[in-house]
Amino acid sequence: DIIFLYSVPTEVATTTDDDTGSGDGDGTRGRFTTDGPKEISNHEYFAKLSQRVVSILTLRTREGIVFPVDTRLRPSGNAGPLAVTGASFVKYHTGETAVWERQAMTRARVVAGDVEFGNRVLDEVNKALYSKPLTDKDISEMLRIRERMECEIAKESATRFNLKSGSGGLIDIEFLTQAMQLGFGSEVPEAVTPETLGALLALAEAEKIPYVEYEFLKETYLFYRLLETRLRIVHDRAEGFLTAKTDELDTLAKSSGYHQSGAKGPGLGMALLDDYKALSKKVREQYLKRLEELKHSC
Repeated sequence: DIIFLYSVPTEVATTTDDDTGSGDGDGTRGRFTTDGPKEISNHEYFAKLSQRVVSILTLRTREGIVFPVDTRLRPSGNAGPLAVTGASFVKYHTGETAVWERQAMTRARVVAGDVEFGNRVLDEVNKALYSKPLTDKDISEMLRIRERMECEIAKESATRFNLKSGSGGLIDIEFLTQAMQLGFGSEVPEAVTPETLGALLALAEAEKIPYVEYEFLKETYLFYRLLETRLRIVHDRAEGFLTAKTDELDTLAKSSGYHQSGAKGPGLGMALLDDYKALSKKVREQYLKRLEELKHSC
């Protein structure tokens, strides 16, 4: 997920942003232009530059693509401009945003360009993000979104399990963490981090979750990530599905270190699957427990 931001000279940037996307999006109405052979507005220039970056990252060659890119997290999604000013972005997130947008912003980090500018914008967004109370309605919406993802994306069965979107999978851990961050971020500033495990550790050290629960979630999260990586390498499979096919499971188990853990013979794959079932059951229980507790504390 990528969001493109650009800056304009601070002496003229205002908070009366142009939400329509015409002009530079900060009240300057295209006042700033490029100095190349063909003069165009900042807004047009950065829109074209963003499109170019997306094209390069997603261009399929013999070696594949760099990675898939999703730009829908920008203000107003596909209906909004591809690149917006920092001022416009801050204004958007200072207003009323959906809880899923707030969840997404807990993972925001600066990855390229003017890092100082990006961090200034992110600091302002975080001030707004964590000053908003997490309401009972927000938590109910998070539960609804998670249930919908499980039904529409995970598509699990008795013999097919989705590491990421399935019941008790990676997204349960991430939703739990994001809910706790939004609930306690203003009280525990160390939990304001895009790193899931870093946020969980901060919450544990602040005694918002038991340390033993943090240890369980950390080890399970790392185990899930290991399986996800091995599935990509061993089976060249982008989707994180575990199936009950013995040969596939045995290969996955061996590549994940099960032959070193004491498990032997043809039961390696089933041992892995049994472990996953037990872990995902406990993760789901923890996820529901934490969100219900947050709901009652709001």
